[in-house]
Amino acid sequence: MSERCQLCSQYAQADAALCWRHVDALFDLLDPDNTGRPDEDVAASIPNLYALLDPTPGGGGALDERRPPGFHSAPAASLHVLAMTDDRSVNDPQVWFPSDHRGEPDWTRPHTEEPSPPRAVRRALEGLVDSLAEEWGVPIPALGAKLRDVEPLAGWLYLHRARLAASEDAGEIFRDLLELSDQLRRAVGDAPLGPAGRCIELVRDPHGSDRRECGGPLVLLPPTPDPPGQTKEAAQRAEVARCPRCHRRYSWLDLIRIRYLSEPDA
Repeated sequence: MSERCQLCSQYAQADAALCWRHVDALFDLLDPDNTGRPDEDVAASIPNLYALLDPTPGGGGALDERRPPGFHSAPAASLHVLAMTDDRSVNDPQVWFPSDHRGEPDWTRPHTEEPSPPRAVRRALEGLVDSLAEEWGVPIPALGAKLRDVEPLAGWLYLHRARLAASEDAGEIFRDLLELSDQLRRAVGDAPLGPAGRCIELVRDPHGSDRRECGGPLVLLPPTPDPPGQTKEAAQRAEVARCPRCHRRYSWLDLIRIRYLSEPDA
């Protein structure tokens, strides 16, 4: 184990390859309960940022691709967001050549994608989990289709966070996860996030047949303009928060009820 952090000149934390600051930052990137601490300049974790992705034009975010009306062709959705959620996306720039009138490649007219295409978040996490599980000899229990989603994959990494921080590749893994986080932060507009409450949806206990409250942190969705003519009642019923675990959405009225029920005298 190196005495120095793999990412800076500080001394590494005991039983880790990173200093305590980078260990904390690594854990924050994966913690399913981290919905952001703006006062400490800490962004929400990768699964909570991923839950805020909205491909709808005008859905918010620095990568929103809808522009003012005019002589411009705009896609019906944000291609950046779609690329992040599509496992077929590749992060290597692609170059191709159109065909000429004879059907032969026209080598004088190269078409290129952007130099740094967005990465498919779920596929990146899945590749990391599979490689670490094989390296450590740790089984991945019952990872079916649903458990191969972003939140369970990040949860598996967070469960093994101590071993992750002590890995010989901890610095490289941290940079990789930080790149995913920065990509997501740009896509959601880096909105100041904070827990709006705990999810009360009844879900099946994975360790038994009983049903229990989900308990996931409710993440506020990016604000969107009110539709023309929207009534006060409709605005109160509009979805403003989401649980990244069970994906239930909540309105302002739902959040008020949750806050009332959580009061000691309720």
